[in-house]
Amino acid sequence: MAKVKYGVTPWGAWFIEVLNSYEMGARLDRGKTYANTGRVLSLDFEEGKASAEVEGNYRPFYRVEIVFPALNEREQLYRMIEDDPGLLARIAAGELPEEFLEKLKAEGISLIPKRWRDMKRSCSCPDYGDPCKHMAALYYIIAREVDADPRLLFRLRGMDLEARFGQSVALNLPAPFTVTAALPPKKVTDTIPTPDVAGTIPAALFAEIPHCAELIVSLLPPKPPFGDRDFALSMAEFYHRAARFSPWESADFIGADETSVGDGNNDGDTEHRYSRSRWAVLCPNPGPGEDVFLEETDILGKKTRHTLFEVWQSFDNFSSDDGTGDYTFLFYLFRFLGQAARSCAFIPFVLLKDGILRIIWKPYETLPQIGQALDALASLETGMLSFKDHDEKSTKRGRGVTVGKKLAVPDKKTAMADKGEAKASGRSVVDLLSSAFMGEWVKRNYFAFRARAGSREYKELLALFFQGASMGVSSPALRSLPVSIDRWLSVLHIDFTAWKYRFTVRDAPRKLMEDAGSSAGKLSGNSTEVLAESDTYTLSMDALIEGPGEIARIPLMKIASLKKLPGGMKIDTLGALRSPMALSNYLPEIRSLLVHKKVPLSEKRLAEFLESASPLLTRLGIGVDLPKSLHRELKPRLVLKGTGKDRGGMVSFLGLDSLLDWEWQVAVGDSILSIEEFEKLLKQKRDLIRFRDGFVRLNADELAALLKKAKTGEPGAMDFLKAHFAGDSVLSFDAGEIVKKLFEERRFSPPPSLKATLRPYQKRGYNWVCSLLLAGFGCVLADDMGLGKTIQAISVLLRLKEDGLLGNRCLIVAPAALLENWEQELSRFAPSLAVSRYHGTGRKLEAGRDVFLTTYQTAARDSAKLQKEVFSLLIVDEAHLMKNTETGISRAVKKLRPLYRLALSGTPVENRLEDLRSLFDFILPGYLGSPKEFKDQYRYPIEVLRNQEKADSLKRITAPFLLRRLKTDKTIIKDLPDKIVTNEYAVLEKEQAALYEGMVSEIMEKSAKIDPKERPALVLSLLTALKQICDHPRVYDKESPAVSALSGKAQLLKALLEEILAGREKALIFSQYVETLDCLSRIILEELGEPVLVYHGGMTQKARSETLASFSNDPASRLLLVSLKAGGLGLNLTAASRVIHYDLWYNPAVENQATDRAFRIGQKRNVFVHRFITKNSFEEKIDAMISSKKELADMTVSSGESWLARMSHQELKSLFER
Repeated sequence: MAKVKYGVTPWGAWFIEVLNSYEMGARLDRGKTYANTGRVLSLDFEEGKASAEVEGNYRPFYRVEIVFPALNEREQLYRMIEDDPGLLARIAAGELPEEFLEKLKAEGISLIPKRWRDMKRSCSCPDYGDPCKHMAALYYIIAREVDADPRLLFRLRGMDLEARFGQSVALNLPAPFTVTAALPPKKVTDTIPTPDVAGTIPAALFAEIPHCAELIVSLLPPKPPFGDRDFALSMAEFYHRAARFSPWESADFIGADETSVGDGNNDGDTEHRYSRSRWAVLCPNPGPGEDVFLEETDILGKKTRHTLFEVWQSFDNFSSDDGTGDYTFLFYLFRFLGQAARSCAFIPFVLLKDGILRIIWKPYETLPQIGQALDALASLETGMLSFKDHDEKSTKRGRGVTVGKKLAVPDKKTAMADKGEAKASGRSVVDLLSSAFMGEWVKRNYFAFRARAGSREYKELLALFFQGASMGVSSPALRSLPVSIDRWLSVLHIDFTAWKYRFTVRDAPRKLMEDAGSSAGKLSGNSTEVLAESDTYTLSMDALIEGPGEIARIPLMKIASLKKLPGGMKIDTLGALRSPMALSNYLPEIRSLLVHKKVPLSEKRLAEFLESASPLLTRLGIGVDLPKSLHRELKPRLVLKGTGKDRGGMVSFLGLDSLLDWEWQVAVGDSILSIEEFEKLLKQKRDLIRFRDGFVRLNADELAALLKKAKTGEPGAMDFLKAHFAGDSVLSFDAGEIVKKLFEERRFSPPPSLKATLRPYQKRGYNWVCSLLLAGFGCVLADDMGLGKTIQAISVLLRLKEDGLLGNRCLIVAPAALLENWEQELSRFAPSLAVSRYHGTGRKLEAGRDVFLTTYQTAARDSAKLQKEVFSLLIVDEAHLMKNTETGISRAVKKLRPLYRLALSGTPVENRLEDLRSLFDFILPGYLGSPKEFKDQYRYPIEVLRNQEKADSLKRITAPFLLRRLKTDKTIIKDLPDKIVTNEYAVLEKEQAALYEGMVSEIMEKSAKIDPKERPALVLSLLTALKQICDHPRVYDKESPAVSALSGKAQLLKALLEEILAGREKALIFSQYVETLDCLSRIILEELGEPVLVYHGGMTQKARSETLASFSNDPASRLLLVSLKAGGLGLNLTAASRVIHYDLWYNPAVENQATDRAFRIGQKRNVFVHRFITKNSFEEKIDAMISSKKELADMTVSSGESWLARMSHQELKSLFER
């Protein structure tokens, strides 16, 4: 390692200070160079003697010895330590407090020899100097060792702390965990019970894991005694990055769509298969830091080896714990590990083995929630790790040496153990798997590569901590490193709940402010109470000991001198003081509590205690009792106070500033202060103020930021709205009435010209949209797919038209694939509206039209032109497509200037909260702020820190403008029919239209000349060809590429499947042609990345059975392409809630029979049926004929499509021509 520092601790600095006083001259510097450059080849300590081999110029090495004289004041020093148990605890933890060093100096005790000549020294080199550079090099190496462990000073001066005070003060580096056997087998016939996990899952596995990054960073002491820079800052930076880390964004996933962060994937490893498989842990040498794999044995006996991360990626998406005992254990293990990793609830440990140093990572198990969860997981573990050892005695001790296969398990309840084999304990398996997983999680942060700047030494430490690197530390230059790191990390490894301690803050005398004219005194006639300068609170610390019949509270000062606990049990003083002394670095008052029952807390220290120490203690499971006056902290917060101006006239958001006055004020609890009053309060310059039934901490930085916001610019209507819905507004009675009226949901009768009957939930949506639009707000109708967003929007459009509010017309922006559907729905439900497409060549905004339909691309292309228009209403369908605010499409649509804005989206938040902000940027520009403001205020706290308070706040401020109903809502289900059938319309693409026209011309020419007897065969061939062309050109010509862009139906299907997959639903897709199924399967796989199952009559019976079983039982198999004929043969596919008829048979019986594969007994959900029809084609005409004429529908039932063949030449011409 490059640069080396000495004297980085108080005791190390003292050692160097004494060294420099020896006046060794230049030899000291040359010795330091030798020590820095690794020329000290060996090092040994024995009975006050330090010996080393130092590289020489004339020999390979010289032998150097320095003998320290025994300390004369040994007994005095022993007594000093005995009289101060806190000091002993700190020495045992590898720390020499500065106050102790000062006390030694004051007592004249030289723990380090004052003079060089006081030590015996020798070197085999020919140099006559004393000291020579080799001796000086050894002395510097000793200094480094002292930095790492000050207990060495006592050893060198003849003091044996272990002999005097026991093994508790001994230096040791325990293994992070050990793998032990669960039940040592005694006989071949012995059985090892396997836990039955089918019962109740421990509640600890459902507890929320708090975010731990801030806690861990706050506990780690600054400036650890290793490295050439403060590694505590590096750890803080690592945890800060880790809090935002997603494995889906790591280098292994470069190229993935960033919007898929956190969604995971299954890669074909299905939940169903995993749930039926047996699992084993594979680890050649089970223990900390070893490579670990999982072996899956499926029901057919096939074995597959997986990495932990690979399996976790799949389990992270699984929703059910139902399966084998192994599966249930892994389900909850990976669920816990994922939550713990995302919450930064993992910490590093030192692993030293055979002179090789490694850092491993484990869950932060000393936190109560984490420890309880790990214990719960151990109770679920099913014996997945087996030891195999020919030495039976070794096996009984749990010292297995090879691992690789599970014991044979005859059934779920019992596992037979062969002689010489033993299962690892449940906790061993949990520790092994969780440590391996956390180590991989840390490596995938790639922190070591992101923080490249620094010396070689620093880079080596980064690789050691964060990349799983190992380091040889046998050389004298590095042998102290493991101890230094372990001592620095030790505070994270302490179980603060091993002893139940509780802190108590007691009240100070209460003193009323005498200034009756103070700002606070004017509030409701009450006075604010503050502490006088001389007033103080007191802090005490007690151990809670369960005695006979009661819990005794024993002050810390008595614990330090107590020999026995109530009941006569002998006390381990050092063990009892370990956690208090570790905390004393953060709460120095603890050291005083070793000799005093209670200590005073000044107002300033009390404020610091409440802000920092109290939350930290609570997180560590340590109780804190506060007086009643400190139970409720009142945090000053800005609120907008609103008062009414004039209640006459129309109430609208657009004129809100003419109806209301608002100004910033400060809320303190239930009291409201003006900015001027609050500033007067701050002039008290106090740290703490008692206020009513609580207290206020006056944090200067927080209050300065609060006042800055209040004085920076006047709050606008958007600020008022957000403050109101977030609960940060105070309204007078008049203002409250105005706001109530503004958001009052009015009742509107359905438009008379609407050719449909709205369902009750659709009426509510219609009323809700109309109320908000007419009040001046935009809104998002985010109903689940299939609930009728389109019909609700059309109803709103008609209401505006009939009320004379559509004078400037309506523009509807939608994906190109949906334009035909919109046109069809408007024609069907609102024939009174004049509709025109603004799309394609020659497009223009024609006069006399009520509605224009356009695409996102066209809106972007004609942005400048459309911005000149002021439309009455702008409807944006599939509005989530505007989620990327940087695209031209999003910017163009948001620049349009309508009077009313309505967004329709079945998935308002697809992946990130930024999707929601982008939607609101359209309906209420500026309401949720800029992307950066939104990220700072909501995204980071919610997505990374999982701040529930922020999540609730965001929900409150967005809920009034976003209406979302799901098909699973009870109020919706009871209002829905069992089967909802919808026609979806597609438009022929250019290639399709050319093929269609050419085919019609060719066949009609032949039809005019052919013998009438031969016409039916010709017509049926034409029918097949045109259907295939409407499906996709590839189905007809067998050569066109399988891409959705060539087919209007394929584009429509792609858009529909995106919503279906986002809703985690299953769908059946029917077609008459196997070629269509093949084409669609390619498109879906290539463009949506979703594997599909295919079912048709050409498959073997075994293949068909496996396909149906996979679709019915495997949650990962969500799409099944079915040939229409094969799909009508007795299949039961109730796993699907969506049925798509890609092409129609024109025989309702056949179509219904296929639909009923999903809509039948056993179906627990409503079934949504989508019938794809090509607009302006024979498909549309035939469907209209069948729908309008019952006798024709009856004819098709009996004769199928053969009735078409009996049409005359003229009838066929009118049918097939576009």
